[in-house]
Amino acid sequence: CDFGPPDMALISGFIELLDRELSSHPSCKIVLCVDDGRRALTRAVFLIGAYMLLKLDTPADEIPIRFAWLRPSSLEPFRHTSASLPGIPLYPLDCWRALERARALGWVRLP
Repeated sequence: CDFGPPDMALISGFIELLDRELSSHPSCKIVLCVDDGRRALTRAVFLIGAYMLLKLDTPADEIPIRFAWLRPSSLEPFRHTSASLPGIPLYPLDCWRALERARALGWVRLP
């Protein structure tokens, strides 16, 4: 089964959901619960990093610092879903850098 990075619709939905929660509870900490498993954790880490990049303007290369407490073995690399590049691992940092580049080119922006 393919395990690619979340698409823009999922990223956008996550950002909207997190913004609503933060607005509704401005003085509270928000806790994100994740299903068991490396894939679920990887997807959650990626989405939080995408929020940091797109909403908080955190540079892609600084996002991993926020997750330094995680063991690298806790995450599973995404797999490139292109038929021409099968089996190439994509790490969250690779995806954040691509998202950062897309934003710089004007291909990605928040509503």
